[in-house]
Amino acid sequence: ITREWQAIAANTEIFMILPMTAATWCVGRAIRLDQLNPARTPWGWWLAAGVLSLLAAFFKQVAIANVGFLACWSFFALRSHRTESSLRSLLPAVSWFVAGMAVVGLTVSLIFVSLGAGREFFDCVLWHNLKYSQYVGMSLAWSNLRDAISVQAGALWGVWLLTALALLDLRLERRGFTSLLACWLFFSA
Repeated sequence: ITREWQAIAANTEIFMILPMTAATWCVGRAIRLDQLNPARTPWGWWLAAGVLSLLAAFFKQVAIANVGFLACWSFFALRSHRTESSLRSLLPAVSWFVAGMAVVGLTVSLIFVSLGAGREFFDCVLWHNLKYSQYVGMSLAWSNLRDAISVQAGALWGVWLLTALALLDLRLERRGFTSLLACWLFFSA
């Protein structure tokens, strides 16, 4: 099959990107509302972010890395404007996010289990990927990373350069954006 025909192929990344992007938007909205009123947790936005995050991961399991990004970004963003600096002040946001993930995870799992396909579902979603990751050694992982970077460099060098420049912009009023980019870069890697 030529590349022209592959361009119209549907793959799991295409289906994953909408809920993953929507989850990121919901977290951004929750952070903004929290900045306006730290005494009131915008629970609906955190719940929606959790639901959407796990939906994205059901399409493609690597989307779970976005949960790490969202957690890191939320931690730095919420801690930067709150007067109470304890981790306990972040508990309501984390609880609603995890509740959203649990609702989706339990609902989907129970549907498959009730249809008699629980074993196959968990094998496809969890066990197969964990076994696969154990077979790929670090030397092959680094080789794959090097190859992927060399293929992507032609199209993405500008994005990488702008990200590096934004990370180097350490002005005090830009700290939130810098931490957002740093978290995104770390979890993308």
